Amino acid sequence: IVMNMTKIEEYIVKNWIIDEDMFVCKIHDENSNFNYQINYQGMIMNVIQPKVNDDVLVIVCSSEVSSVHSEWMSNKTMEYRNEFLYDFKFKINSFDVEFDLDIDESNLMLKGFIIQDVIYSDGLTKDSFMRSLRRINSDRLSCVWTIEKYFVM
Repeated sequence: IVMNMTKIEEYIVKNWIIDEDMFVCKIHDENSNFNYQINYQGMIMNVIQPKVNDDVLVIVCSSEVSSVHSEWMSNKTMEYRNEFLYDFKFKINSFDVEFDLDIDESNLMLKGFIIQDVIYSDGLTKDSFMRSLRRINSDRLSCVWTIEKYFVM
């Protein structure tokens, strides 16, 4: 079976973003058809349609570990940091999203993480879009709380 994928129209996504009062700015990015920076409940995210795949919407949120948490991490043993990283990886892997971790392997320090969700045109509705934003926001909060659980003094 061969299916033709439908291009996601920018104006539809932009209208949803504006209707929900989330618009921050449009980012000019040569690798995307459109890239909107949005503010969802105080969290900055990007809503992107890659040039290579115009039937896909990618929602991305990135977070850096704060300098305070980094300092607290550095005061823990390598064994403790290693245990934290395994727990963190298992937690983030249990979410229904894609992720990437920025880890300094030389000292087992988490520097940051990226969480993203992909919605294909045949599943894109305003409801699926908003659910994806909520999921990414919730997953990011879970990651932050996990860091705080291990490293708040």
